[in-house]
Amino acid sequence: MPVSVNLSRESIISSDTVTRVKALLAKYDVACRYIKVEITESTMISDYDPVLDNIAGLRDLGLSISIDDFGTGFSNLSTLRLLEFDQLKVDRQFIHNISHSDSIPGLFDFIKNVGSLFSANLMCEGMENLEDVEYLKSVGCFNHQGWFFSKALKAQQIEQLITELQTAKSKAVYPKDHIELAGFFEKYQHS
Repeated sequence: MPVSVNLSRESIISSDTVTRVKALLAKYDVACRYIKVEITESTMISDYDPVLDNIAGLRDLGLSISIDDFGTGFSNLSTLRLLEFDQLKVDRQFIHNISHSDSIPGLFDFIKNVGSLFSANLMCEGMENLEDVEYLKSVGCFNHQGWFFSKALKAQQIEQLITELQTAKSKAVYPKDHIELAGFFEKYQHS
């Protein structure tokens, strides 16, 4: 099961980041294809050279790169064009109540086009209601996370969830390689 790891600003600009990550992957025998590194967009506002070099080094290891909280930071498109990334995580302010807004769909469409330009998929953060999930699915966005699907879980609950997902996997629908289990997660909203 893929896991996302947030890197702090200090980690992403450190000269030994790539070496340390490579050592940890070897130590724990983790396949790179299962790790996504999330870098907050605001991390890229200064110290561009170490950030760009380390992102390239992490990609060279085979890790996937995600730009977190996209749309809220201070990076500009000229900086973005220098990065190689696989995913843009769309901040909740560009998602929340998208199905009932006049302006949010236009902003989301712009972000979706930026992702498309860079061949990056989108992950929509902060999903809180079915209407927004359905709207985003209707415009071709199938990657969602948020309280609508599950509140924060303790380790034991995560283990149980993974077991149940593996059991349910054969019955799931796979739009664009992602499990669509909104109904499955509803039981976790209230526990």
